[in-house]
Amino acid sequence: MRRTLLAAAVLGACAPAPQRQVRAAPPAPPERTAPASAAPEPAPAPVAAPKPAALPVYDGVSFRQVLDVPIHYVAFAPSGKVAAVGEDVWVGDGASLKKLPAPGPALADVRVYFGRDDQPRLMGAEGGAPVYRRFRGGRWQSGATEIGRLGSGKSAPLFGVLGNDDPEVVCKVGDGCIVKRRSGWQTITPPEGRPSVSLEHGTTWALAPATLLRLESEGFRAFGGTLPFSHATAISATSERDVWVAEPDALYRFDGKSWARLDAPVDGIAGVWAAAEKDVWVVGQGGAVHYDGATWSRVKEPSGALRLATGPSAADVWLAGKAGLFHAVTAADQQD
Repeated sequence: MRRTLLAAAVLGACAPAPQRQVRAAPPAPPERTAPASAAPEPAPAPVAAPKPAALPVYDGVSFRQVLDVPIHYVAFAPSGKVAAVGEDVWVGDGASLKKLPAPGPALADVRVYFGRDDQPRLMGAEGGAPVYRRFRGGRWQSGATEIGRLGSGKSAPLFGVLGNDDPEVVCKVGDGCIVKRRSGWQTITPPEGRPSVSLEHGTTWALAPATLLRLESEGFRAFGGTLPFSHATAISATSERDVWVAEPDALYRFDGKSWARLDAPVDGIAGVWAAAEKDVWVVGQGGAVHYDGATWSRVKEPSGALRLATGPSAADVWLAGKAGLFHAVTAADQQD
């Protein structure tokens, strides 16, 4: 019995100790991460405004430079004479012009014309004072006697239009106008301010930035109904049903019933000349363009800033501006 107990004790001592069960730690929950924000969509690339199609080159004429000094107004006489004014006055036969003696006043606000005696006249203003000069006997003289009571009295700028065609019109700001026809003179009320006056195809027009007037038998009257422009710089018309008005960034055409707006065919429009309904010239900072009734085309040269397109007829075109005075030469002329 004792041996049995001892053996049991020995066996118990030699038996391996019971293993502790170690519970595995539960797996750690996955880390919570902030949901990834969607990548911003790239901003659409700016779409460039389509460039206007380049105008075709007008090959009907080329231009010959006659003067290389700035010119702001040109006049023509039935005899074929041409006069131009800039800082000086130039007169010639069209092929060449010579400088006349200095007339005295500054000429920046003065236009040149031919009187009915085929001699040049100057009309406008120097500051607030009137300027009216005629060239006679090789020198400039006062022409006050040619304009009646407007040649004296109130000192104010003159404006109007002179020439061989009826009527000649001379106005003094805030005073009055005389309309000089071969059949006699008429005195009328002047338009407000100092509009630009032109005589084209038998009709006299007066244009201010937001006003268009037509000379009728009793005086200047508003024309064209509600006007679409407010910064007008030039007018040209072949008739009352074909009137063109220019602003720096647009053209407007009146067909006798309504106005239509046309985008500027040249940058910085300064002048327009409708030689005929399907023969229109427009000039500006970007040079000169021509309209044939359906298509605009650009004049290759001169390409600088221009302010005036004009001529005694559709077949005799002149351009003027900072770069000088230019005369059209046709393909036929070049062959000769």
